[in-house]
Amino acid sequence: EYNLSSAIANVTTFKKPSIGIMTTLPLLGSPPIQPGQQATPAWVIFQHLSQVYTIKNLGMKPEKLDPETTPVLLIVHPAGITAETEYMIDQYLLKGGVIVACLDPHALTAPQPDQRSPLGLSFNTNSSTFPNLLKAWGVGMDAFSVIADGKYAKDSSTGKRLHAHLSLSTDAITSDDEIITRNFENLYLPLAGGFTVEGKDELTIETLVKSSNQVLLIGGPEASKADAGLFSRTQPTGKDYGLVMRLQGSFTTAFPEGKPSKKETESSDTKDDTEEEQTVEHISKAQSSGSVYLISDADFLYDGACFLQYPEGYAPVNNNLALLQNILDQCTGSKYLIGSRSRASSIRPFTIIKEMETNLEKDLHDDLEKARVSMDEIVQQLQALHTEKTSGTAIVLSPEQEAKIQQLQVEQIKLSRYLREKEKGLRDRKNQLYADITWRTVGSTPLFVALAGLCVWLIRRRSTRAT
Repeated sequence: EYNLSSAIANVTTFKKPSIGIMTTLPLLGSPPIQPGQQATPAWVIFQHLSQVYTIKNLGMKPEKLDPETTPVLLIVHPAGITAETEYMIDQYLLKGGVIVACLDPHALTAPQPDQRSPLGLSFNTNSSTFPNLLKAWGVGMDAFSVIADGKYAKDSSTGKRLHAHLSLSTDAITSDDEIITRNFENLYLPLAGGFTVEGKDELTIETLVKSSNQVLLIGGPEASKADAGLFSRTQPTGKDYGLVMRLQGSFTTAFPEGKPSKKETESSDTKDDTEEEQTVEHISKAQSSGSVYLISDADFLYDGACFLQYPEGYAPVNNNLALLQNILDQCTGSKYLIGSRSRASSIRPFTIIKEMETNLEKDLHDDLEKARVSMDEIVQQLQALHTEKTSGTAIVLSPEQEAKIQQLQVEQIKLSRYLREKEKGLRDRKNQLYADITWRTVGSTPLFVALAGLCVWLIRRRSTRAT
């Protein structure tokens, strides 16, 4: 269906919309690092975009951003962005441009320090944000913390629970009427950040996709590993975070004092260019309403996050590709393909069991904390005894110390038994849930057939009596 719709849209469009891309990721592919090696191909999602749009690679330090020639600006993981570049984006927005930004507190696909960057960057970092722009837009984001979600956690192929890999179901979609996310079944965001709304009177801030309220904010390196007892050690924040946001309204500049001054290391040959740049008019407020789309992850665009490879090509396994394309279609005014591409998902996360397991870990939190406090007290006493032993003092445990150690052992046994009973109860509840679903699935069809047959029999019987 999508291929047919795409073919119709292509033959009825005489000129492809233009989109500018700024990124520090190898989204557009990269040349070979050494002679004789093959070049790294562009990501599949970029290949899809190239079929529909005219793509302009602007780099992270563009000379000029003009909404008339590039009406939409796609920014993917702007790690190490400078204040000068933020200012250019700010002025681009105020002139009427549309911004789609994928920020990421811990990008798994970012080039590693031991790799030679094909993008000409002198830095390497996994974190990206807009230090000045987000604050001016009334949006907050922790640039180094990712979301661990007890409801939308993804299970790996080995059965381990990855709380920071978000497999979002329809419950994460805030509105059924939103055309961008309509008919979505699953989104996969690995190690995504969380947006908070601080508010601006001039802007309308909408959350299109959000996390659950069973959320922890943890560091990126820590989040990349499976941790079964994460929610038993720390209580969730109790509030949800925005994952996909839309900002609309009359934007004001994030740089009220004008263009940020550069470091005074320029040669005399560049002074004339600097003076010419300063003569460019500074815009403090947009003349018309503008739009900004924010996504708190960049890795969701990677091939392994949204596609499966077959001999015939790539097939989407979730709505990641549809999310970006639907947003771009909204920005460029092309809405014909949204309905068909939104039905590409084949994964429906079963979030009920994940919520049950997270609630169990939350119930065990207080008991585990008490056990840890007792353990810390015993460790401190043993360390004091060890200090006395090394100083030459004779070591003889007092009856009170022996009783305390025995008490701790008894508490450990009780806690272990309590944990086993809780885990057994969780397994029983899961098994009962599976059994209920199985019986409903198996029994619903025969029951429907029986009821339909009974209705037909009653209708025929009444007809026979009437004659």
